[in-house]
Amino acid sequence: MIMKRKLLLSSLSLPVALMAFGNINAGARAVNVKVNPLYTNSKTIQGKTLSNAQVKLTRYKKTYGAGTVKKNGQFKFKLKNKLHANFHYRLTVSKNGKAKKVVMVKVNKKSVKKTTSDYQKQIDSLSAQVDKLQNELATLQNTTSTSTTSIDNTNKINDLNGQINSLKNQIAGLSNVTISGGNSTPSNNNNNGPVIDPATAKKIEKLQGQLKDVNDQIAATSKQLQDVGSQTQNLNSQMQNLFKQKTSIFNDLQNMNAILSIYTDDPDGSHAKSTMVVYEGQLQAAQDAASKDSQNKELAYQVTVMQQKIDDWKKHTEDLQNAIKTINGDPQAYKDQITEKQQSESSIQDQINDLQSQITTLNSTAGKLQPTLNNLYAQQETILDQINALQDSMQ
Repeated sequence: MIMKRKLLLSSLSLPVALMAFGNINAGARAVNVKVNPLYTNSKTIQGKTLSNAQVKLTRYKKTYGAGTVKKNGQFKFKLKNKLHANFHYRLTVSKNGKAKKVVMVKVNKKSVKKTTSDYQKQIDSLSAQVDKLQNELATLQNTTSTSTTSIDNTNKINDLNGQINSLKNQIAGLSNVTISGGNSTPSNNNNNGPVIDPATAKKIEKLQGQLKDVNDQIAATSKQLQDVGSQTQNLNSQMQNLFKQKTSIFNDLQNMNAILSIYTDDPDGSHAKSTMVVYEGQLQAAQDAASKDSQNKELAYQVTVMQQKIDDWKKHTEDLQNAIKTINGDPQAYKDQITEKQQSESSIQDQINDLQSQITTLNSTAGKLQPTLNNLYAQQETILDQINALQDSMQ
C-alpha cells in the first residue's frame, strides 16, 4: 500500500516525490534512503543512506552523477548534466558491486520558499486517509467476494470509492499549487490539478502489479540464496573443525607408531644398554689413542664422532624408556588404541567427505539461483523504466 501511495503521488506531480521499490538484497538489513529535494537548478545531489555504499543517479542508463557514501551515511556529489522538471531519475545504492536499493526521484521546478512544506504535510495527511479508506475497501471487497453480494455492501463500496476519489482530487489540487511571492497560486491555470489519462493510469497500475510480483520473487530468491550461503558457511565451519580433529589424530598416530616401533625393537631395553657399553668402550679407546698423539687430527676427530654417537644413543635410550613406560608391558592393548585412533580418523574423513558433498550440492543450487536473481533484477529494471516513461508522459 505504501508503494502504491508513493507511485500515486508521483503521478500527481508532487513538489518532492521519492518512490522506493523495495530492498533488493532481501533477507539483509533494510536499507533506508533519504534524498534531499532535487530541482532543475540543482548542481548537486545529497542525502543519507548505507555507509560506504556507492550511489548513482541515472535515467535510461545515462549517468547524471555518482559518488561514495561517507562513514556517517551522508552523501553529496556533483551532477554532470542538467535535470529536467517532472522527470523521474533512478537512484541506485550499491555495495560490494551488488544493488541494495533502488528509488525513483522526481525533479521539481526551481526551488521555492515558504509554504511548500505546509502543502506537503496536507498531501501526506490526505494520502494517509486514502490509504486507510483503500484498506477498508479491500477488506469489504474480500468479504463480498466470499459471500453473497448485498445491496448494503455495494452501497458501502460505492461510498468508499467516492470518498477515495474526492481525496485524490484534493491531493491533485494541492499538488498543482506553486508559490509566487510568498502567496500560493494554482499553476497551469487549472485549479483541479493535472489531468490523468485513465488508460495510462491503468497501464501504470498494471505495471505496479507486475513490479510487486517481481519484487516478491526477488525477495524469495534472495532469501533462498542467503539461506544457501548460511548453510554453506555452517558446513564449512563444521568441516574446518573436523580437519583440526583429523590433524590432531594424525599427529597422535605418528607418535604412537613411533613409540610402538622403538618398543618392538627392544622391549626390555637390554639392547640399548649393551650398545651403550660398546660405544663407551670405543670412546675410551679413541680418547686413549688421542692422548698419546695430541697432534694427530684424525684421532681427535674419532673422539668427536664417538662422543656424538653416544649422545645420540642416550636420546634413543630415553625414548625407549618412555616407550616401555607408556606401553607398560601390554603391547597388544597399545596396538588396540592405535586401531581405535585409526578408526576415528577414518570416521572423521567420512564426515568430511559427506560435508564436501553437501557443499557441492549447495554450490550447485546457488549457481542456479544467481542467474535467476539476475534475470529478475533485469525484469525489475525494465518495469521501472516503463513506469518512469509513462509517468513522464502524464506531466
